[in-house]
Amino acid sequence: MDLEKLPEGCIAEVIGMTTPADACRLSLISRHFKSAADSDAVWDKFLPAETNEILLHFESATDGKSKKELYLTLSDNPILIDWNMSFSLEKWSGKKSYMIAARRLRIAWGNDPVCWNWKSLPKSSRFKEAWKLISFGWFDIRGRIETRILFPSTTYKAYLVYRSTGVNYAATLTAVVARAYGFDYNDEDLGLREINKHFYPSAVLGEQTLLEEPGELSYLRNTAVVMNLPEDCLAKVIGLTTPRDACRLSLISKDYKSAADSDAVWDKFLPPDTNEILSHSDSEIASKSKKELYFTLCNNPILIDDGKMSFSLDKWSGKKCYMIAARRLRIARVDYPLNWKWISLPQSRFKEMAKLRAVIWLEIRGRIETRMLSPATTYKAYLVYQLKKYSCGFHWPAVVTVGLRAHGFDYECPDLMEITAGIKQNVYLLPRRAIQRDLVRNESKFPDEGREDGWLEMELGEFHCRGDEDGELEMIFCEIKTGASKHGLHVQGIEIRPARIKKTMENTAVMMDLPEGCIANMIGKTTPRDACRLSLISTDFKSAADSDPVWDKFLPPDTNEILSHSDSEIDAKSKKELYFTLCDNPILIDDGKMSFSLDKWSGKKCYMIAARNLRIAWGDTPRYWKWKSLPESRIETRMLSPSTTYKAYLVYKLAEHTNGLHWPAVVSVGTRAYGFDYECPGLMELTADIKGNVFLAPQKALQRPELERMPDLSEAKFPNEGRGDGWLEMELGEFHCQGDEDGELEMICCEIKTGMSKSGLLVQGIEVRPERE
Repeated sequence: MDLEKLPEGCIAEVIGMTTPADACRLSLISRHFKSAADSDAVWDKFLPAETNEILLHFESATDGKSKKELYLTLSDNPILIDWNMSFSLEKWSGKKSYMIAARRLRIAWGNDPVCWNWKSLPKSSRFKEAWKLISFGWFDIRGRIETRILFPSTTYKAYLVYRSTGVNYAATLTAVVARAYGFDYNDEDLGLREINKHFYPSAVLGEQTLLEEPGELSYLRNTAVVMNLPEDCLAKVIGLTTPRDACRLSLISKDYKSAADSDAVWDKFLPPDTNEILSHSDSEIASKSKKELYFTLCNNPILIDDGKMSFSLDKWSGKKCYMIAARRLRIARVDYPLNWKWISLPQSRFKEMAKLRAVIWLEIRGRIETRMLSPATTYKAYLVYQLKKYSCGFHWPAVVTVGLRAHGFDYECPDLMEITAGIKQNVYLLPRRAIQRDLVRNESKFPDEGREDGWLEMELGEFHCRGDEDGELEMIFCEIKTGASKHGLHVQGIEIRPARIKKTMENTAVMMDLPEGCIANMIGKTTPRDACRLSLISTDFKSAADSDPVWDKFLPPDTNEILSHSDSEIDAKSKKELYFTLCDNPILIDDGKMSFSLDKWSGKKCYMIAARNLRIAWGDTPRYWKWKSLPESRIETRMLSPSTTYKAYLVYKLAEHTNGLHWPAVVSVGTRAYGFDYECPGLMELTADIKGNVFLAPQKALQRPELERMPDLSEAKFPNEGRGDGWLEMELGEFHCQGDEDGELEMICCEIKTGMSKSGLLVQGIEVRPERE
């Protein structure tokens, strides 16, 4: 059964059991799927049950909108409830999200204008007012929300949303605690000091997240298309489609692949009598799964009926295919050695084949019981043969026909002349190029030379098998009227296989009938990873997904400007090729003092600052710089991709013998004014309140006493040894680039407090690349 033939309501019911992300992606399969995936029946299931109650006072926001439009509106445009709280939906899951306004928070000394005052930010804040901190030593912000209004079976995270007017340093405590309904903020049983006992201070620079609940990020951000259906249920749905659909659906995700490759699916694609047919064959089939058995039968026909017939499956539909060997055909005068000879050829699937020596009456006929064929299927019959170079007499047209006859019919009644009396002679065994032009008519038919096994085939006719016929299919090829002598023909047999509808199979059942430019425009709004996956769907999708308009959107807008500052030669024939060249082969810019590349998953810009371009204390004195201090450097924020969280890494190697690197170092990343002075403030002042918890040596290289210097070993950080280039890397910190900053990002790694001598460090540079979700 084709996916397209399922009722829209059935498709919508299944899609409604998935996720919003799945529904959007499934809507790209075809118009039929889009209609189901965009229906209110689907998106009503993604909206919270109490959505209408929440929207009672916001009728204008929902007027004339479908459930899908309402969902996306609530995802992109939070609405205010009670003026002191906003409500929205999380786009990936449809879970409820809230923001509590500052007016509703409990802020210590919030009513004292010396410490705090109210400020209106109409363009950037979703609320009417925001708190502005003037100056105060006791920093205490607390909020509350009833758990009953949150989504059940959901891990939530809480965030303090704020704007910093400068770079500040603070030791901040964060916590999320469940308390009784209507609790008192000043209750000494669980006051602020009591809460603080269970959380250690964490140094923050410029940016901080408060009230963060420990846990993992939602899998929806890291997962592609995953249906939240049991595997057996998913397999049942896929089993209602076609083998081609199942193979395509297996590309969507691991869950889809597991279901689509299961025996439950492929057992439905195999004919019901497969085991009975295999029991009549001497061929050995070593298949570990139903899918493997299916493709074995598609690609390797097996011999049945004592080697006089072969059985296989049509790859696209799973329908049964047969070839009747020449030994089982009715060939006139085949038992006369002067006319025919039995020979063996290695390229034939049967042990013997018939070689024509010389005949005037050429008659080849075959029969097969209709009950052996797949029901509800249109079959075509083909004569499979070869012509030798010395062949003769085949420039005359022959007669072909296919028809249903009674079970056990007699070849002689009626005779061949009577059967073929009203049929035109318009079939040539010779290729068209070998026939004189004046003999060719519009209705003339010629052999197909495109068989993979190198044989020729001539179509004899077609027959629609309903499945309830009680008879035999007769297939005839003959040339008996001209009296011309014929020789040089090798007959392998007659093949019966399902008629292939080229439009359906070439352009596929499951496909969007949209212009390539339209498909490319949609794919360009996804991600590079999505584009690569979508290119696997079909040739039309591949053409759109690989096009320059798509990959031009994934390249940074200033790519050409960056390339103009590089001496590296890039021979890329397309935007996609340029994209992956920049991902896999960083280019040198800034006179070789910096490298530029792209993050493969997102297309965000990545840089590595060469050691020569770093500010290294005593860097001009080779005797000192190796052991006295580690790197400190800068990069302009305007060079980074906007709306991106970046992480900075020190890229280095350790010599076989090192010294002094077992002491923890200090790392930091932060924004500073454009053109700042490294000496103001000094490094001691800049790193005064930052914990030294970074070890440049791997954990396995440190002794237990060295590790015990850390009061809390869980805070210790060690280098990443998994870089593909053999270097080590140490994370220095992260920074969210909004895109409107006018300054420079400073990255620091130093150990200046112990006075220990250090040696054996080789620094390549500092790499700045997007954080990988």
